[in-house]
Amino acid sequence: MVGEAIRRSRQEHGWTQAFLAEQAGLSPNYIARLERGELGPSLFVANRICGALTIDLEVLVTPSSGALPTKRTTMKRRALTG
Repeated sequence: MVGEAIRRSRQEHGWTQAFLAEQAGLSPNYIARLERGELGPSLFVANRICGALTIDLEVLVTPSSGALPTKRTTMKRRALTG
């Protein structure tokens, strides 16, 4: 599911795996393995991919119901309290 969302978002941008890898600071082989579902990204890696694709993290973990929202509008951060 995550790999499919990465591939779909990447293709919507018209990017190759190599270009996404460059934008996210990852290797093209790693992107390919993520898209094939051989690996699952850590939260850190998923955040880097989302940043490169300008999508929200929820896009990668929410089951698809058609078109994916691809543009990030605003991103609010809350301080961790504990």
